[in-house]
Amino acid sequence: MIRLRGLLTFCASVVVSLNAALAAEPGTSAPIPLPQADRAVLERLLGPGVVGEALPGKPLLASSEFMPVADVTWVFRFTGGKQSGTTEEAVLTRMSRDKTGKSGRFAVGDDSVYYFRQSGDGDLYIISEHDQQEGMITRFTPSEPVILSGMAPGTTKRKQSTVKLFDLSDPKDLAHQGTVNLSYSYIGTYRVTVPAGTFDAVLIKWRYQGEVGPATVEDTQYRFFAEGMGPVAMVDKSNISAYLLYQDNSKQGRVLVRKE
Repeated sequence: MIRLRGLLTFCASVVVSLNAALAAEPGTSAPIPLPQADRAVLERLLGPGVVGEALPGKPLLASSEFMPVADVTWVFRFTGGKQSGTTEEAVLTRMSRDKTGKSGRFAVGDDSVYYFRQSGDGDLYIISEHDQQEGMITRFTPSEPVILSGMAPGTTKRKQSTVKLFDLSDPKDLAHQGTVNLSYSYIGTYRVTVPAGTFDAVLIKWRYQGEVGPATVEDTQYRFFAEGMGPVAMVDKSNISAYLLYQDNSKQGRVLVRKE
């Protein structure tokens, strides 16, 4: 019994030492427990068991480590919302006219097309969103951030953007405009299990508040990004413009089935 107790004590000390070593790595921070309010939303829309333990974190890598601007297809399964159980493709295509290789077109399903651009600092931004179903173009000025490289876990950046909605058939026809305050938060790193596998993924949270045309904007979105895989799970709306125009408060969860 004494020998067993000693062995257990030794094992526990090894685990503590390993965790301390991880947290002591240059640029690495201790795990940040997922706030209960956020966990409740994620479990409701992604399902139990998708988001696991908190892991040691480090500053966000350059966007090319998560979503390089290249020809890639992700296949997601809806886990919450009206389309639950069905699948959807998200296709990223590099814009050949941009010889720098930093611009991309990201088509999500049949309805939404996002135009991305990577900055010289390694950040990734949405330049505009085209809502094919409603026939609207949404533009944020300054552009909406997807990945802000170098951010530390547990930190938030805030900015105010002008939002303009244009008619897709006539991009000069301004339908609505307004101002939105965006909080961009790097919550932490977590073990995420989806049909495509188990990943150590960073969690980014977007919170929008403001007024656009006749609409009051208040929304929160979540996305998990894994190094080398890109987005592996998310909770958001089908598209921004539909929410701004019709105040559709329904959210949808999606998990990665495969990457092609």
